[in-house]
Amino acid sequence: MCAQGQGSYSVRFAERSGTCGPLSEQIVVIQPNMQFPANCGGTWTVAGDNCSIDLDIKCLDAATGQSGEDRGHLVTNADASMVSGVLQFIVTDRNGIQICSSTYNVTYIRL
Repeated sequence: MCAQGQGSYSVRFAERSGTCGPLSEQIVVIQPNMQFPANCGGTWTVAGDNCSIDLDIKCLDAATGQSGEDRGHLVTNADASMVSGVLQFIVTDRNGIQICSSTYNVTYIRL
């Protein structure tokens, strides 16, 4: 059994392969029962023991018409102070044509 992840996390990405290039570090806030922003949809499935997360999320940028999709599997440590895994990131233009696709090692560290 793992603790439920919540609070502020530093998120770091290391590109394994692909054409999207490096992603800068981000700070995210995770809260219980979070909802996707209005421009996003998909699934964020937490295992019954809170120790892993499967995600498939797609967000649309209304200004550019581009969409970004994140798919992957994350594993959390027992106290949820660190979450890590592999994400695939795909960006498409308003016509559905792929702009780039990359696979990243990702690490969330609670601040």
